[in-house]
Amino acid sequence: MDMPLNPCTTSILHDNTDSKRLLRVVDRLSNIPDEVLIRIMSLLPTKDVAATCVLSKKLMRVLCLITTLDIDDSPISHCVHFPNKIHKFPSFVTFVNNVLQAHRSQYLTRFSLGVGSDMLRRYIYRCTKHCLPDVKPVLICSWISLPLTCCGLKELDLCIHVREPDDGHPLPPEIFTCQTLEVLKLDVNLPVDRVSTTFHLPLLKLLHLRVSHIYGDGSFVSSLVSSCPLLEDLMVEALLDHVQSIIISSPSLRIFLLKIYTVECDNTDFLCLDTPNLEYLHYNSNLAVQQSITNMDRLIQASINICDLIRSAHSYQDCRQQILGIMRCLTNVDNLKLLGSCLKPFNVDGLKDQLPMFRNLKYLELGNRGYNCWERVLEAFLICSPVLETLVFPELLIERAAEQRVHLEQQFCKRGLAIVPPCCKFHLRRIVIKNFYGNEREIGLIQFLLKHALVLEELLISQFEGLYPHFPIVDKVELQRTLQNLPRASLTCSIQVL
Repeated sequence: MDMPLNPCTTSILHDNTDSKRLLRVVDRLSNIPDEVLIRIMSLLPTKDVAATCVLSKKLMRVLCLITTLDIDDSPISHCVHFPNKIHKFPSFVTFVNNVLQAHRSQYLTRFSLGVGSDMLRRYIYRCTKHCLPDVKPVLICSWISLPLTCCGLKELDLCIHVREPDDGHPLPPEIFTCQTLEVLKLDVNLPVDRVSTTFHLPLLKLLHLRVSHIYGDGSFVSSLVSSCPLLEDLMVEALLDHVQSIIISSPSLRIFLLKIYTVECDNTDFLCLDTPNLEYLHYNSNLAVQQSITNMDRLIQASINICDLIRSAHSYQDCRQQILGIMRCLTNVDNLKLLGSCLKPFNVDGLKDQLPMFRNLKYLELGNRGYNCWERVLEAFLICSPVLETLVFPELLIERAAEQRVHLEQQFCKRGLAIVPPCCKFHLRRIVIKNFYGNEREIGLIQFLLKHALVLEELLISQFEGLYPHFPIVDKVELQRTLQNLPRASLTCSIQVL
């Protein structure tokens, strides 16, 4: 039986002294020690703390002493197309000014500021920059500078997207020289590469950098990373001008996510990764002209998404050798995703002799953007992944191809493999096919997989309507019936069409 909870409001005490009944109101919230109240209030968004503190003068004093400030304009819509302003919420600029002026504590462990962040997440695909708040960067920089003067700042999280970001006021340089900072997240459209200071972040362990544009040769990112000797988690997502080089050298780095978008679909001249203790790698960019990647023996997961190959006189053979060079550094991974144009130059004879052996690989995703047929690639990866358990086709399984190539693929599927790969004999238990249309070529590939996957337990197929109109969508029930009637080597395999 649940015990009833007493309301945490006020209580009335009765006193019959001198035959008079005295009423004394006790505020339980105000009776909580200041240290406990400060800790509790520091866990809440600052606007909720401000709303709570109007209940008593004691709580108002607590507002001045909290050790975290979490401020954002999410209750306010700046977009004329989606007016959802909360009229009782005070002016955001006035609110921030009052909070920062009232804060009296010398210690501040975390500061988070969101300006235009809610608009960016919800309406970026339907609104222009005029939907973003018209807050001057010079004012925002003054807000950021105040917490940097406090002691003990460990986490700084800025998500700032304003209407006119480039007014000659870069971010405060103190951000990049804070001696106590351990977590730095910058998701801004303010200029970050114009800060004139020597970077030095001796305790920083996490750096997430998502910026709209970085000018120059890419040295900003390299210099910033090299100033963080304890860095473990790094994310860089940015639009760059023509990049001469991206050099990431960090012996402490364990997680690295790199998304580089270049102007006019250009390519990085030189990519250098010197991260011997890396465990997770996500690379999303065009293929670099040249690269130097050290051995990554500790790598567990890798996702390589080549957006485009080299736009120059380089041949597909050169591109293939570049991508193979990346793959040779990933031989110890147990989770691998090869997406985008990774497989585009791999349609060659003898590929299985060129691929490295992935002896620990249990999960593999093979993309098909710009790739036409599977008769060489599929066999090579099955042979070179001896303990593979899950095989996923995340993109369109079949694209248009020349009639001769289609014929070769169909012959390959009918003929099958002379020797069943070890993964198909003992380990491959799950196959997932996304964006499936049910045409003859796809059915042929499924027949090939079902024929060779001796211990397969599950085949999952999902359709994507309307992605490619030249591929008609088949009825789900009819497709399920067709697939269920296909012969399969594993009697325990279930087939599901989602």
